[in-house]
This record gives sequence, C-alpha cells and structure tokens, in this order.
Amino acid sequence: MIVFDNIDNISPKKNRIITLGSFDGVHLGHQEIIRFMKERASKNNLDVTVVSFEPHPRKVLNPNYVFEELTTYEEKMFLFEKFGVDSFVVLKFDEKMAQLDSNEFLTKVLYEKIGFDEIVVGFDHRFGKGRDGGEETIRGFCAANKLECFKIQPVVLDEEKVSSSRIRELVKSGDVSRGNILLNHNYTMQGKVIHGVSRGTQLGFPTANLEIKSNSKLLPSKGVYAVTAEVNGVEYAGVLNSGLRPTFDNSKVVFHEVHIFNFSRDIYGEELKIQIIEKLRNELKFASVDDLISQINKDIKQAKSVIENRKRFSIFKD
Repeated sequence: MIVFDNIDNISPKKNRIITLGSFDGVHLGHQEIIRFMKERASKNNLDVTVVSFEPHPRKVLNPNYVFEELTTYEEKMFLFEKFGVDSFVVLKFDEKMAQLDSNEFLTKVLYEKIGFDEIVVGFDHRFGKGRDGGEETIRGFCAANKLECFKIQPVVLDEEKVSSSRIRELVKSGDVSRGNILLNHNYTMQGKVIHGVSRGTQLGFPTANLEIKSNSKLLPSKGVYAVTAEVNGVEYAGVLNSGLRPTFDNSKVVFHEVHIFNFSRDIYGEELKIQIIEKLRNELKFASVDDLISQINKDIKQAKSVIENRKRFSIFKD
C-alpha cells in the first residue's frame, strides 16, 4: 500500500476507485466498502484508494470537544493494508480545508488533485463546509463528468447497525467482545513500556506498564481483560488491568498493566501492541494481598480459556 500524507506528492490519475471518510475503527461497514471497491477494481483495473483526514475533523471544528478515537492513524494504516487497499491518501484537515464547500472539495481536491473514475459513498456520509454535501452532491458531480458513483448500504449484524459511534459505546462500557464482533477484529491499544513500582513482580505476576501512545485513544472501562500482547512480531497471551489500584493506592490516575504469560524478557522502553479480547471483571478492592493473588490466578485461568476461543479475531495473525 502506498501512503500519501502530502497531497502535493500525489499525481492525479483517473483509473482510481475512491472512497472518502474518517473510517474510525475500520469496522465491518468500512470493510464492506473496501470489499466492493476491490471487486470493482479487479474488473476494471482500478487502484483502490481510501481518502481520509488527519486530524479528525471534529478536533478542528470543535477544539473543546473531547473526541475519543477507536483507531489511531498508525492503526488505520495497518488495517487498510491488511484489507487490501492500494493507496491511502491522508488529507491534512485544517481551517482552510474546513472552508471548502462540497463542490469545491469534489472538484479541487478529489477530482483535480487525486483523480478518479469511480467513487463509493457510505450510506450516511456528509462532507464540505457545514456538511453541505452528500450522496446527491456526488451523484450530480459524477453525472456531469461521466463518472461512476456507488452507494453502500449499512451493514446490519444481529439486527444492529454497525457504526463507529455504536462501537465506541460498547468499548467504553467494557463490552469489548461485542465491539470486536462489529469491528471484525480485536480492539487494540499501543504504547511504550515504562517503569512502575514493581508491585506485580512482588506479587509473583510481573507486569508491563503501558504508556498509551495517543492521548485521544478511546480506553475501555476500568477492569481486568483477557488480551494478547505483540512484542517484536511475536504474540503472547496475557491479562490487562486498567484501573486505579484500589487495593494499594486508590490512585486518581488510570494505569494499564499487562501480565504476559510465559514471558520474562526486559522490554522497558519498547512498544507493545495489545489486543483486547474480553472483559473478565470489574476492578475490585481486596481485603488482603492473599485475596488479590487468589483472584489473579482465577483471572489468568479464565483469560487463557477466553483467548483460545476468541483468537480468530486477531489482526496480527492470518
């Protein structure tokens, strides 16, 4: 996959099939758009091109709004490549771009700068200044320029429409396992391993303390989760505790601590990729250290069973 993070570096060409959006989560609905594009591309020798924005438009249009994203820029790149996108065009969204109405954006950016023969529209996509453009705008432009336009209907799973907003609700509430089904891949967190107080080691369960890479990444509710951890291309099973350490500190800062099974190497300063499989329980305050140790052993046993059954959603393994 070719990534264009500067629109001035791209040469416009007509043999593209493109789609436009934020694609937060790159969920089942987004994957259906990509699947359709690949099908069209194979028939008509087209380049499958996804056009998105960085930062997310909501961060620019409403700086006071706390936007929590399902996928970071790096995670989107990884997923687009995995799902077979040929070109990923990243448009810098700033005040200047925000002032372009839908027709200006279609003409000056999508058509003249990037170029396309065919365009695919999501079922509810709006764009342009004041969100003045939608499917009808694109269809009119395509008709005038003899281009193809296709609309993809929403994906419905178990009578529930797949959407980024719904997945955010699920992850935030801790129902990551349901969120993973709508994503069609495991929810991920990435960050650097930093030094802690070594309490996990003292208890017999050494942990990697994770400093989350993105300050706008949506984090799941406090609790204990079955996870996999990817270190230098190797995936391990583990448990994640996200919480305030109420048994010891009752901190006001949420810590993310991963106990990786059958792993003892020093990885301080390294990047860790975590896939969250399922929430095991809420965070609890224990009456004694022995009670905590007993519960951790139960968590590990349960996590191993959960991971074995749910690993098929892994985005790092085929």
